Amino acid sequence: MSARAAGHAAYTPSAGESLVFWNHATVKLLPELGHEFASTRLYLLSADALDWMVSSYASLRTDAHRLGLGPPSCYVTLSTGMHAVLFAAQMCRRIHLYGFSLTESEVYDRVHLRDVAETPSIAHDWWFDALTLRVLHAAGVVSLCS
Repeated sequence: MSARAAGHAAYTPSAGESLVFWNHATVKLLPELGHEFASTRLYLLSADALDWMVSSYASLRTDAHRLGLGPPSCYVTLSTGMHAVLFAAQMCRRIHLYGFSLTESEVYDRVHLRDVAETPSIAHDWWFDALTLRVLHAAGVVSLCS
């Protein structure tokens, strides 16, 4: 079922825009998405790229814990935002982030700014994601505009 058929707002990519999918469960949807976005290039990250992201995230968590930060809570998956940041770090010289939560409490506060009722996923470690963004900003890797 397409996003439009499911009642979600229609998304129209800009000319020259590409869509990158990181979740391999998306594979089964690519033919339908290819039809829906016929003039847009669609990409699926390789398993190696995903392995690097998960490994890098795990290493960051280990390092933070060794520095006395935490211990971080258990997580099931990386958030979409962390996938995007780690992906951008491999491709871009400059990364400007807007709209990311910089504290765990902001994660829950920002939910109320949306039109739909939702609760932040318990599958992610929001505290550590916010800490990681602040550390990457302090290191000059990303510019935070939140």
